[in-house]
Amino acid sequence: MALTFSGSYASAAPLPVNLLVLRDTICDYETRGERFPDEAIGASGELGRCQIKIGTARQVGFVGHPALLFLGDVSRHVAYAKLVACNRKYVTVKGLAWCWNRGLRAGRVDWTDGYVVAVSALYKERMKLIVQR
Repeated sequence: MALTFSGSYASAAPLPVNLLVLRDTICDYETRGERFPDEAIGASGELGRCQIKIGTARQVGFVGHPALLFLGDVSRHVAYAKLVACNRKYVTVKGLAWCWNRGLRAGRVDWTDGYVVAVSALYKERMKLIVQR
């Protein structure tokens, strides 16, 4: 099954390793405690492992059926596109976590936001493990 994207996100360059780690960190954090993370549905209608809203998926160029967001690889691929879009506005881990949680149109970053602090701490721990290998 091929994924179909439209617009400038379709041809985005591969993410540097740190953004891939951040993507996986966010996706794991979003569905922590879920028995079947790929089937998760959030309180605000977020779908799949990375908890992506259909509107956000469309905003980053995803044109597939919304049910495809329940497939782990599709969810991560859309998350990739969202982080690429966020990375055009924010360059720090905390800024990217803020953009992920608040949306692509989010304003000024609240560095003390609980989500931002938790994702940043988890990301730092994962990066330490990678560097130690």
